[in-house]
Amino acid sequence: MHPLHMSWQDRIKTLFSLFKSNEQMKYFPSSFVLRDPIQESLNTAHLKGRKTFVMLFDVKNYRQLKELYDNSTLASMDKWVRKQLEERIPMHFLDKEILHVQKYQADDYVIILQQVDRAFTYELLHDISNQLRICLEEKMVLAPAFELKVKYHSGFSLVSCPGGNTSSAFFDSLDSTRVMAKNRIDLNEYDTLKNDIHTIVKNENIYVLAQPILSLKSGRTEGWEILTRGPRDTPFHSPLALFNFAQQAGLLFELELLVFRKAVKEIAGKGISAFVFINITPLTLGNPHFYNKIIECMKEHPTVSHSQIVLEITERYMIEDYDEIKELIGRYRKAGFRFAVDDTGSGYANLYMISELLPDIIKVDRFVTQDIDTNIVKEVILQALLHIAASINCKVVAEGIETEDELLKLVENSVHLGQGYFFSRPAEPFSYVEKKIPVQLNG
Repeated sequence: MHPLHMSWQDRIKTLFSLFKSNEQMKYFPSSFVLRDPIQESLNTAHLKGRKTFVMLFDVKNYRQLKELYDNSTLASMDKWVRKQLEERIPMHFLDKEILHVQKYQADDYVIILQQVDRAFTYELLHDISNQLRICLEEKMVLAPAFELKVKYHSGFSLVSCPGGNTSSAFFDSLDSTRVMAKNRIDLNEYDTLKNDIHTIVKNENIYVLAQPILSLKSGRTEGWEILTRGPRDTPFHSPLALFNFAQQAGLLFELELLVFRKAVKEIAGKGISAFVFINITPLTLGNPHFYNKIIECMKEHPTVSHSQIVLEITERYMIEDYDEIKELIGRYRKAGFRFAVDDTGSGYANLYMISELLPDIIKVDRFVTQDIDTNIVKEVILQALLHIAASINCKVVAEGIETEDELLKLVENSVHLGQGYFFSRPAEPFSYVEKKIPVQLNG
């Protein structure tokens, strides 16, 4: 917790803990400006020639929990998890093996270890991490405040520090542990995949597809969404794997900039004048270099208008600072770019994003669109979203349209635009030929 948000009692407690030894601050040490006990401990272990490791427990369904429970309940969960870790970790590790236990971001609990006498083999750490994960999941079921079962990813890795920079090495190791935990891959496979993603981005070995967005009044193609694929016959052909692993490897900015460049090149090369949606994460949007890079890209293709480009904010990674994002979006808007919010209707976080960012376009998640012709609740959700859109003067795109009945229900509710397999699957950019649409659209 930041000192400005602490009570005066907590501030005094933090001040006194500044003078404690690292040994006295094993579990969840306070954050200091003057010193970093975790880095000090890592430096000491490194100077003694000891190997250090991180073991991570990431709350798999944290976003769902955040939407379901208030901050007070989540704080109770955090307190409970900390207590369980403090009780259980000493059952598996000697006191001298435990450097620190700390929480990072909103949902990552991390054990920092040093190898002293016994060897920390892959098998040993794998067994312990699984035992702790199962314990956390099973014990949480007994907590009365949580009807939803809390699930965890778990993983571990060596803090490799060949250059002596323990701070950089620690956070690199933490990133690799996250992706290993979420994808259940081992150390050797991770190193191979990390090299692969570096090669893919360096060689620009990705390609873009486009899916048409149609007017549900006229049936004409009004715009396109750019979709990305990695090399065929590799784990990175899937966009989810490609972007997730790029983020863990520290290459998300480079990858999303590459997608933007390829998209604008396609728009210019084929003389497209319709608007084009390009997905962007808040992480990349917040990078101070991204704005300058895409302005340079647009100058290279003067036939493409800034107002054609709709930056579609995807909440693959949660927005932590809305004030900062709003300020950034203001800068992009002054340059002529427009904004859309993705996955609307799939959770509270997206509605909050709309209220804060006031997008030009709202994209309704396929969760709402699917079977809307037979589900009155989904239709009511859609009508509420349309009301919100009208109040802030923005258009609505319904995603994931797969049947004619879904389409007709959307038309009945006066949805502006739509996209989905009913019209076209993602294909070679801007190659869609309009087909005959149901006569009811014009009726």
